[in-house]
Amino acid sequence: MAGIVRDGALAWWGSAGRGGVGHGEPQQPTDDTQYRIGSISKTHTAVAVMRLRDEGALELTDRIGDHLSELAHLPVTIAQLLSHTSGLRAEYAGDWWETTEGLAFDQLVATSLRSEDLLTRPGRRFHYSNVGFAVLGELVSRRRKLPLWSILGEELWTPLGMDRTTPRPVPPAAEGLAVHPHTASVLSEPEHDAVSMAPAGQLWSTIGDLAKWSRLRSGLHPELLGSESLAEMREPVGVSDLPDQPWVTDYGLGLQLWNRAGKRRHGHIGGMPGFWAMIYLDPETGYGVLALANSTYAGMRPAFFEELLTITEASESRAPVAFGPSAESCDPALLELAGTWYWGPLGIPLQRLAEEQARGDARSRGLRVRAERRRNLYGPVRLLRR
Repeated sequence: MAGIVRDGALAWWGSAGRGGVGHGEPQQPTDDTQYRIGSISKTHTAVAVMRLRDEGALELTDRIGDHLSELAHLPVTIAQLLSHTSGLRAEYAGDWWETTEGLAFDQLVATSLRSEDLLTRPGRRFHYSNVGFAVLGELVSRRRKLPLWSILGEELWTPLGMDRTTPRPVPPAAEGLAVHPHTASVLSEPEHDAVSMAPAGQLWSTIGDLAKWSRLRSGLHPELLGSESLAEMREPVGVSDLPDQPWVTDYGLGLQLWNRAGKRRHGHIGGMPGFWAMIYLDPETGYGVLALANSTYAGMRPAFFEELLTITEASESRAPVAFGPSAESCDPALLELAGTWYWGPLGIPLQRLAEEQARGDARSRGLRVRAERRRNLYGPVRLLRR
């Protein structure tokens, strides 16, 4: 299945294939058919963590041991867990957790969260860690004193109208399938409760609910996640540095990031035995692409998302917004900042005022300025201060 979202609404969806949906006679999947969304579950866990931070219940710079005493030996911060820069191992020590019955958190601590399980110095580099998100799920549950799924349901899914997102499948649901690598045989993949590892990838959802989730990810529900926290989640933290490959992918706080010829996209890929999923959003245009498939780690090729997004953006015309003066008077202190500022001889125009700061072109992004008038080598100028 694939879908296109426009400003947080599902503008189009389509499906192909008839096999492995539900039980008994195969059915054509619809927008109400559940698929396992794998690591897109991590974006839900991450939002729950950010909401705790916004409430003052924790800081991202806190060591995880400040909140989970059994992990006091790990010099790892909450932000490092969110960005996969903690240095923790990718999977727990044991059989493949995605295909075997889950284990309790104390067992995870004893086998996979010891000091010797750190692969690198925390903060050194990106290393994707499902174990790290298991820890974050436990953190949220302990701070709220409720199971993670109850918290997500009450705080996020119910307000967003996501009544088809669940930790276990609720019919109609697609059957997880795999094609044998050496024959044409189609195999059924197992489904189970991953217990402590569940926050890393257990959720089931539909194309319709993914569109509703994209509304929050697009900043259309500031009452659930503030704009500053959403922007922080989208900031690049951990570069995915692959040998002989350009740096085009990164990770923020619970979000995957892509740089396509200077255009920034965000979202997440999800894969579990029998399933594959993706959310791919453009924060500037409000468009996004969603996809779901019931085949083990096999969906559309990555370029599909960029191609479909580019075609959609080029094909749809948006009515220009008519100019009109602001109904609110501009703060004189902000008005004073408008104009050309200088960093040495380099002129940087600040010509669009927004809330607390004046913003200009790409060279001025991320700068905070204050007004100073003095002479320098280039004469009396207005100086730009970082």
